Amino acid sequence: MDPVVLELISASLLISALIAYALFRRKEHPLPLPPGPAPFPFLGNVYDMPNEYEWLTYSKWGQTFGPLIHIHLFGKPIIIINSYKIASDLLIRHSTNRPKLTMAGELMGWDLGVALIQGGERHRKYRRMMSKFLGAKVVESYAKDQEKGVVNLVAQLIHSRGAGFDRKVLTMIASGIVRIA
Repeated sequence: MDPVVLELISASLLISALIAYALFRRKEHPLPLPPGPAPFPFLGNVYDMPNEYEWLTYSKWGQTFGPLIHIHLFGKPIIIINSYKIASDLLIRHSTNRPKLTMAGELMGWDLGVALIQGGERHRKYRRMMSKFLGAKVVESYAKDQEKGVVNLVAQLIHSRGAGFDRKVLTMIASGIVRIA
């Protein structure tokens, strides 16, 4: 085949693929998404994502684009919430659907545990019960017990010259959990 014909076929296939991709992306989101940095074709905002100090970049984007930011990573839309009030409203007060982990939840029988239970009345009851023991004000009261445990751990490690480090740390953690319960 003539090289010019091959180049024309290749170029037309590439242009057709790009047009199909652009049309597909438009149909993917029927509702408007929040503003965000402009994505690259196919890659999205991969080059915009920070490697460290992510919160500084998100804060800067928040000043530019507002409290809700939309980015794309390899075709997946991601919404960054840059406001405590909005995050609280969306993720706590109005949350009904939580991640469903079929293997851990249904197949292993852990779907009624605190971490995997679906939203609803039972989830709210569990959260209220957990806040009695793990709420911000209650956790502050554990500080003295934790300090005593750490001092005891350090004394044991000095006395044993570090022997049995893993076991001693696990014992300290377990004793802290038992004290809370």
